[in-house]
Amino acid sequence: MENENKRRILAIDDEPIISRVSLRVLKADGFEVDVAGNGLVAKEMAGKVEYDLYLCDIRMPGMNGMEFYEYLRQVHPGCETRMIFVSGDTMNNEVRAFLGNKSNLFLVKPFTPDELRTVIKKALKQKDK
Repeated sequence: MENENKRRILAIDDEPIISRVSLRVLKADGFEVDVAGNGLVAKEMAGKVEYDLYLCDIRMPGMNGMEFYEYLRQVHPGCETRMIFVSGDTMNNEVRAFLGNKSNLFLVKPFTPDELRTVIKKALKQKDK
């Protein structure tokens, strides 16, 4: 029987290695994890499943993380506050301006499994307040 209390996380990244690492680490820690290769796929998944957290790359083809954030904000209000942004592109002015206006947590690529665990724990504490 599946544990109904498991937290669900949607990992959204167009880099397969990042998705695999996130999936492996988070599943090992007891989370239910789904993976999407871009925001368009994530959009479909978010319409079918309620996720506790979204771990989302900012730069992706199709629909990027900033666009996915706006989609959540408009279509699933409140869910956008549960997004953790991921990017290796922290010097880009557009990315910095976008992140500067948000209270969301942020994880810099490349990240370690421990950094991923830390940001997930912090995000869940914020969500549960």
